[in-house]
Amino acid sequence: MENLRLSEIGRIAKTYGFRGDVLIRLAERITDDFDTIESLFLLVEGRAVPFIIESVVSQGNRTLIVKFRWYDSPESMAEFAGCPVLMIKAEADLPAFSDHRMLEGFTLYDEDGTVRGIITSIALTKHQWLATVDSPSGKSFLVPVHEDLVRGVDVQERTLIIEIPDGLENL
Repeated sequence: MENLRLSEIGRIAKTYGFRGDVLIRLAERITDDFDTIESLFLLVEGRAVPFIIESVVSQGNRTLIVKFRWYDSPESMAEFAGCPVLMIKAEADLPAFSDHRMLEGFTLYDEDGTVRGIITSIALTKHQWLATVDSPSGKSFLVPVHEDLVRGVDVQERTLIIEIPDGLENL
């Protein structure tokens, strides 16, 4: 796997429109193809928190309008105004970056609202994140954190709701 790190690309300037979009001012002109990027990270209370991109539109060289999944109103994004925006960058000469701190400490719920445990670490695999979860019974198990399985995220409450495949805890 290539070496990765998070790099600040800009800041959220303000909310934009009525759908919960935000206007991101880029620190410099970026040539990355944002159509292929699945998520960006916001630095919230000193932690890089992943936000899944629903849509992105480039406005000029240094401005993006981004809609994040599950944030559907200007009010839901207003608290993030001014937050630094980060993205994963490949760097051959840097140590491997596993993104392990992003969801650490979040409480994991299944779709029924049952607490499944606390996320203790995150590993970045080629196609998704893999969370280690300590269950209330004291067992640890792994859960894929993939956009097809995530049903909700509450950054304020530090909760993650995932569709957990049957039998996963017993592997």
